[in-house]
Amino acid sequence: MDWKKSQAVKIIFVILVALFLSQFLINNIYVKYTPRPSVDLLKQRTGDFLASVSNGLKKITSVTTSLLTVKVEKKPTPTPDKDGGEVVFGDKPTTTPIPSLLPSPVVSPTVNTSPTPVVTKAIPTVVPTRIPTATITPKPTSVPLPTATPMPTQPENELDQMIAQYSNLPYTQGYTGTPKTCRQVLNFSGNNSYSYPYRNSDCRVTKDDMDRAYARMKTYYPAYWPNTKLLDQWEIVQEGAIKYHFNPIFVISLWIEESAAGGATSATPFGCDYLRNPDGSYTTLKGRDFSIYKQMTCLFVSYACDPANFGRFACRWQFGSEYYNESANTCNSSPSFTKSLNFWLDFLSSGKPGECQTKYCPNAPGC
Repeated sequence: MDWKKSQAVKIIFVILVALFLSQFLINNIYVKYTPRPSVDLLKQRTGDFLASVSNGLKKITSVTTSLLTVKVEKKPTPTPDKDGGEVVFGDKPTTTPIPSLLPSPVVSPTVNTSPTPVVTKAIPTVVPTRIPTATITPKPTSVPLPTATPMPTQPENELDQMIAQYSNLPYTQGYTGTPKTCRQVLNFSGNNSYSYPYRNSDCRVTKDDMDRAYARMKTYYPAYWPNTKLLDQWEIVQEGAIKYHFNPIFVISLWIEESAAGGATSATPFGCDYLRNPDGSYTTLKGRDFSIYKQMTCLFVSYACDPANFGRFACRWQFGSEYYNESANTCNSSPSFTKSLNFWLDFLSSGKPGECQTKYCPNAPGC
């Protein structure tokens, strides 16, 4: 290839020199010393000279083109790498093509209508790390649970649904000690005053206790005993009392004393004649047939049920708030229901722990 290049350059140089010399001889020798021919002869000679020069140039161009023409190998079509990365072509040509001195023809590129597949490496899917859900550790059973939870978060029955509507429950905690009493709260015999832990929800009754009470009611309330609901609903009453921090023994005893546990159909089951509504208004329950849940609600939301003052409860439960003197801790009259209530409290608490027993004066606060 280098030899051909040098020969072509030499030939071009010789041609240029020959043209230069011929032009010089024509202009300086031939024209100067040759007699001036006629105009027609000059035109003929000039045409012959130009034709000769043109033929020479054509031969020189043909030879030069044959010497400079280099065969260029066609590149292979690129193919993607097997791993989807860089594109790999065929072997590169061993010789570097020399650009031609003559203008090259314009070649239009061939358009491939088939889309070239783009091969990409697989990107791994990002899997988010699972955040463990916080687990609330249950409190050990040996530690007593706090009592300040009067309202269940998810109502389970009619009682829960009704009490859940109250945002202003007056007393939300129970009381396991002996509450204060007053001298007007009399026992069954009427000769002494007493107090009872009516908000201690740790006290319980059993099926045997209910069977004994049912048998005793047969002679105590012979007219109302056949219709009593004691054996059918005592578990409902006990469950509600415990949930809302009342003593089941007290609630069931009050139920029996006021209405023979529902046997006296004309009486309100727990002696609560006026239900305090969530908006502060009151609904009369006396003489109407309401469910056991509404009757318990009437008791559990009452302002009279101060856990630490049994005398205040007894006075207000029968007479209303105006009968109880807070500063003197006295009731204007002796509540009559506390006598019969005392009978059933002692009957059902027989054999129970001391904290579930009745306390008599002078061994009760407020005597």
